[in-house]
Amino acid sequence: MTARCKHCGQLVDGFDAEAVIFRAKFSHLQARIFRCIAGGNGQFVGWQFIAMKAYADDPLGGPDNAANVITAMIFRMRRKLRELGVTIEGHKGGDGGYRISVDKENAA
Repeated sequence: MTARCKHCGQLVDGFDAEAVIFRAKFSHLQARIFRCIAGGNGQFVGWQFIAMKAYADDPLGGPDNAANVITAMIFRMRRKLRELGVTIEGHKGGDGGYRISVDKENAA
């Protein structure tokens, strides 16, 4: 997978999302959200797509307030990721979305 360097914006190859998930000790839902965002390979991933993937095995498609749940999960994830040199960037324009950026010098 790839991510964006948070300093220069260049794509960083060899990003290991599974290692980050393990080191951050994410919950099952947080891991699903992170995998979905990391799967965007440095591009912004819309929250609707994230919600669809995060709740794919839920027969009801997830909670009615999925956007709020996703936002809260990402808030918690950001705190865990900070010490690993990984950031989840947010984008509010259009449908909004998230992407992974890394500090190449301090990334997990």
